[in-house]
Amino acid sequence: MRNVSIIVIAAVAVLFSLGSRGNASMLEVDIGPDEIILKSTEGRKPALFPHRSHQDKYSCSECHHVLEQVMTIGKCARCHNETMENMSLNSLKNAGHTLCKNCHSEARKKGLDAPTRCGSCHSVKNQ
Repeated sequence: MRNVSIIVIAAVAVLFSLGSRGNASMLEVDIGPDEIILKSTEGRKPALFPHRSHQDKYSCSECHHVLEQVMTIGKCARCHNETMENMSLNSLKNAGHTLCKNCHSEARKKGLDAPTRCGSCHSVKNQ
């Protein structure tokens, strides 16, 4: 699976390098929004996710799944829902907290500024 991720990342890098040479016929890659507001179904404040700043530091596959040898970025709740057997991943909240909080805790151990308190991410007023 790791080899597939490396191939996908290499292919995207090639597309970007060719596109930067002014080749107008190259396929544009959608890198998503600068920020994403993750809304809760439990009445909690939404979480503001600074997507672009994470893209600058990490590869897409560190957060997103590679399905069928293609980077697929769809609705997380398609799989992360009550039908998933793994209780730590069976909702968007659980999946986010498992991935995000673990990553941020590890980053803090390395002396990096990574929020780990609820209000750090969940500071957006209910929308």
